[in-house]
Amino acid sequence: MSLNTLNKLTQVSILVIGDVMLDRYIWGVVERISPEAPVPVVHVREITYNLGGAGNVANNLKGLGSKPILVGTIGDDHRGQLLLDLLKQRGIKSYLLKDNTRPTVTKTRIMAQQQQLLRIDEEKTDELHGEIRNKLFEICKKYLPECRAVILSDYGKGVLKGDLCKKIISLARSISIPVFIDPKGTDWERYEGASCITPNEKEFCLFIGQVIEKEKEYIQKAKQTIEKLNLESLLITRGAKGMILVEKDGNVHNIKAQAKEVFDVSGAGDTVIATLSACIAAGADWLKAAELANIAAGIVVGKVGTKPIEKEEIEIALKQ
Repeated sequence: MSLNTLNKLTQVSILVIGDVMLDRYIWGVVERISPEAPVPVVHVREITYNLGGAGNVANNLKGLGSKPILVGTIGDDHRGQLLLDLLKQRGIKSYLLKDNTRPTVTKTRIMAQQQQLLRIDEEKTDELHGEIRNKLFEICKKYLPECRAVILSDYGKGVLKGDLCKKIISLARSISIPVFIDPKGTDWERYEGASCITPNEKEFCLFIGQVIEKEKEYIQKAKQTIEKLNLESLLITRGAKGMILVEKDGNVHNIKAQAKEVFDVSGAGDTVIATLSACIAAGADWLKAAELANIAAGIVVGKVGTKPIEKEEIEIALKQ
């Protein structure tokens, strides 16, 4: 059944809208401490660029064999062009509006001996201007009918602030297209009516306003959230503790973590929501889709840097 689902992913087009980022990696080696301050001196060996944020969600969908359509914004700058070049190289269809009031969101990670030493964020996170927000919605309105699902990739950088979430969810549900959301912050009311929200443990506890230790409490709060926001399911990712999938009908599934060795969790949430949505769009049930998303996440955390899942990697894992 799992392999059958994977084979159907090539038939699936998915709209991804959200905060598109450029992930910049400075790779080097550390051999001494600076005489100027107690900090390591990094000798740079290489600089690489990856798709980040909503761009990484689209990249994961591409790796799964699906057909992503990416919608968002970039700055009118050199790094925005780098993003467009990366998307072109991967063959990802994109509609990224240039916003000259903000830079292309860029995360620079300084790496040495396969470890992250420092991250530098360049961004502007206030709400988009009304004109750009309206243009983004018109793009979604145009391409949503040809898709089997929509993903809202919210990193809190501005694209999904305001009323855009509600408008897209309403439009999608009116034509029976499921909506998947990777959330940010505590204002989840704007996600009301979505099909599924995929928070990690920290994000979920932040939303409900308390730290949960007992699993029964998780399930109780998840059911309350599903009812409050009119969701079909809630998938909470818990790192080494795996995942909890709670469905609207009351079904609860505990899914054990798959990772054998964790090198880098960057982008794991992107992999989860991309795999989950693609599998649901291809006809899988919630449990099967979540299980495949769990396998995919276990693979990508074993990679260093923001790297997408590839369908062949899941196929290999299923045969082991």
